[in-house]
Amino acid sequence: MAELYNIGISALLSTQRALTTTGHNIANVNTAGYTRQRVSLEALVPHSLGGMFFGSGVAIRGVERVADQFMVSQIRSHATSEQQEAVLYELTAQVSDLLADDGAGLSPALQQYFGALQDLNSDPASTTARMVLLHSAELLTDRFHTQYRQLQAFNTEVNHRLEAGVERINALAQSIARINDSITSARAVAGGAEPNDLLDQREQLLTKLAEQVNVTVIEQSDGQLNVTIGSGQLIVAGSTALALTTRVDADDAARLDLAYANGGTDIAGAITGGQLGGVLRFRREVLEPALNDLGRIAATLAQGSNVVHRAGMDLHGALGGDLFALGEPQLLSAPANSGSVTVAFDEATVGALTAADYRLEYTGSAFQLTNLASNEQTTLSGTGPFTVAGVTITVAGAPAAGDSYLLRPTRLAARNIELVVRDPARLALAAPNTTAASVLNLGSGAISGAEVRDASDPTLLVTTNLVFNDPPTTYQINGAGPLLPYTADAAIDLNGWRVRISGTPVAGDRFTVSANTAGIGDNSNGLRLSSLQAAPILSDGTASLSEAYSSLVGSAGMQARRAEVAHDAMLALRDNAIAQREQTAGVNLDEEAANLLEYQQIYQAAARMIQIGNDNITALMNVLR
Repeated sequence: MAELYNIGISALLSTQRALTTTGHNIANVNTAGYTRQRVSLEALVPHSLGGMFFGSGVAIRGVERVADQFMVSQIRSHATSEQQEAVLYELTAQVSDLLADDGAGLSPALQQYFGALQDLNSDPASTTARMVLLHSAELLTDRFHTQYRQLQAFNTEVNHRLEAGVERINALAQSIARINDSITSARAVAGGAEPNDLLDQREQLLTKLAEQVNVTVIEQSDGQLNVTIGSGQLIVAGSTALALTTRVDADDAARLDLAYANGGTDIAGAITGGQLGGVLRFRREVLEPALNDLGRIAATLAQGSNVVHRAGMDLHGALGGDLFALGEPQLLSAPANSGSVTVAFDEATVGALTAADYRLEYTGSAFQLTNLASNEQTTLSGTGPFTVAGVTITVAGAPAAGDSYLLRPTRLAARNIELVVRDPARLALAAPNTTAASVLNLGSGAISGAEVRDASDPTLLVTTNLVFNDPPTTYQINGAGPLLPYTADAAIDLNGWRVRISGTPVAGDRFTVSANTAGIGDNSNGLRLSSLQAAPILSDGTASLSEAYSSLVGSAGMQARRAEVAHDAMLALRDNAIAQREQTAGVNLDEEAANLLEYQQIYQAAARMIQIGNDNITALMNVLR
């Protein structure tokens, strides 16, 4: 009879625990990250009687979480990717909207400037038209400045997000480390039993951490977790959290990077995934290239315009100077450098400017220039100057092995471009030279207009006569000096200009190149300035100014669209993973209600069993009395 009584007691206790667990599940049906629990039962060891074994009841083996670690890791992985793409899309879309905006974008200002230049070419002597052009040029430089400031504001936003992200990561890492310690203590107190609710809390913290940065989890034998972020940077080691911090970039004081709070090298390059990875990708792949590309357009416009304007003549009969000021490329020197380097734009190779940044390092025997966008390396042998990628690098002091420089040729060009000419009369729209054939010429020779090759030549405006001899296959300068061979349509370069003579001159024919002193109505150089709008002067002669800016706008738009599509895909994957987890690990109220009824019936039956056992024992005791 005692066996029946004990079996009933064991059933009653196990069912009571099952009812408690079911109630706990129901109570946490809306608790984020909660994993359904269930009581695991096993039969007690039977006892032998009369050569047979009789059961002795039921025992509770433990309370288990109905968890699938693969699904949990999938949720973390998709959360990392989804948050990265969400941030990347959010910021890139703003850059795309800024660049493409009709009111804030560069295209309308470029159109207005070249439109005013075309109007001026129709009436080059008009002071009003000249003032309109200067006003349009001023608006164009202001638009470059505005776009630079607005793009640079995104750099400030990136810095703020890095600081906020690091603060959240540090708080989550500390919480994970604390709960690691709590889990170890709880397991020790419970003889190795799992503290299910603490495990749920830790999983939630890991998922939140994964939303900030890519997470890798390694479980130790004592149940604690080691957590690394990015490409393997340790942030939680058991019950110890390693704090991160932001610090000023070694090359750029306006740029924040990431590092361990207790020192060490920057780890920003190793951070991937999550909101932090999205912010860093935005800065690296969208913002900095956009700033550089905008600067490339400004630098090309300024240098191309200056070369043409210097080759023209203004209303005072003077040669033109620079139309725009540009400043120098940005060169950031490492503090430990022994030597010194200077860098300047090279007008002759302006089309070779790229939107990349470069690392210049001295190896001890030569300078190594690395394109940071493509990782392409160029060895600069000798002592220089070196002309590469649209800039000229001059070694100004004795270098030492390890000297390092960050070269950003176009980063500040959109900020630095300024209009130099303020006096409408100083706009050099006329050609500095005029050409003419003598009215006494008897041959069929004809001379072209003069093309300026070197505006700095001091003899550019000196009157020069080309006089043909007998036979007329040679000519002399001003009728004296050596006999020079004549070939029809061949270039004749002299005094900084170039002309061509076609046809068949005869002996005594004379052609004159002189200063264009009456060129008030001449628009020859103005037409050359206007031609810059469609001229392929960027990307090694493959793109015009408008095409380059359209490419910049299109690139930002495509990056935003790609991030949007990727975000939508990652969000769907994450939602699907969460739904799958809920099917197995989530609380189903219908199932729990059925369990309640079942456990209630078992509980009542076990209580009845105990009552029967008690009645039998009482009856037996009465008989014995």
